[in-house]
Amino acid sequence: MDLSTAFADAAALAGQGRTEDALSAFTEIARRWPRVALVHANRAVLLRRLGQNVEAVSAFRSAARLDPGDPERWSGLAGAAHESGSIVTAVSALRRQILLTPCNPDAV
Repeated sequence: MDLSTAFADAAALAGQGRTEDALSAFTEIARRWPRVALVHANRAVLLRRLGQNVEAVSAFRSAARLDPGDPERWSGLAGAAHESGSIVTAVSALRRQILLTPCNPDAV
């Protein structure tokens, strides 16, 4: 199976509300294609839905490292870090988001 097909299948599972199945699918995709930021970001969103915020921080961190110019990666990292009690990480991620989108009132 190629990346596009695997991603579409995993996204379909998430769209059907099958969060745990989608997480398993995205985890397998991340294992096979570890340099795709969007895969890590999707894993992180699913982990947050399941209340696994510490794991979500790690996944968002991977996404942000792979795609440092995307403010959404930093926003997601900040939210998950805040929810998991990692305030220093949350503040650092928000600062990065503000640098990337200085006019975004949500970031400020």
